[in-house]
Amino acid sequence: MQRRGLVVMGMQKGLFGRYAPWHQTDVHDNEASQVASRIYQLLAHADESWLKSIHVAMELEPQEASQPAEKAIVARSPGVALVDGFATRYPRVEQLQAAAGRDAFRGSDLDQVLGEHGIGQIVIAGPTIAGILDDTCRTAYALGYEVVVPSDCLLASSEAERKIYLETVLSAYIRVMDVQDIIGVAA
Repeated sequence: MQRRGLVVMGMQKGLFGRYAPWHQTDVHDNEASQVASRIYQLLAHADESWLKSIHVAMELEPQEASQPAEKAIVARSPGVALVDGFATRYPRVEQLQAAAGRDAFRGSDLDQVLGEHGIGQIVIAGPTIAGILDDTCRTAYALGYEVVVPSDCLLASSEAERKIYLETVLSAYIRVMDVQDIIGVAA
C-alpha cells in the first residue's frame, strides 16, 4: 500500500463559518456542520495513523464567483480566513495557501510537500463548489497520485450537485469511499 496523506481544502469561514451563505438556513448549515465533523474525524485519524495532513486555503477571483457559496471565498474577503480555532485544534496540520483559483496544487507547494514525504495516495476532502474538488483531484491524478475522496466529506451547494460529483464526475478517475471505510482501510 502506498504512503497515505490527507489533503483538506476550504476549512474557511466562507464555507464552514459565520460567512457561509447557508449559515442562515437550517438545512445547509446542518449539512456543513456534519461535513465539518467528518472532516475533523478524518483529521484526528490522520494525525494518529497517516504520514501527513495538509490544509489548503482556497480563494476565488471575483470573476470566478457567480453563486453565493463561491462569493463567500472571493480573494481578500473575510470568508477566506480559517474557521475559528482550526489551526490551534490541529497544530500538526501543515497550512498552505493556493493561488486564487480552483486548484489546490496551483501556487501552494502541495505537490512538493507530498513528494518530500513520499506520499503516493492522498485522501482529498473539501468543497465541490466552483469545481474546486474536481480541479484539484484531476491535477492530483495527472501528477500520478492515487486519489480517494470521502463521499461524506463533500460540501456541495445542493444534493443534486453532490450526487453528480460522486456518481459521474469523480468516480470516473478516483476512488470514492465514506469516512468509516477509509479509516477502516487505513487501520
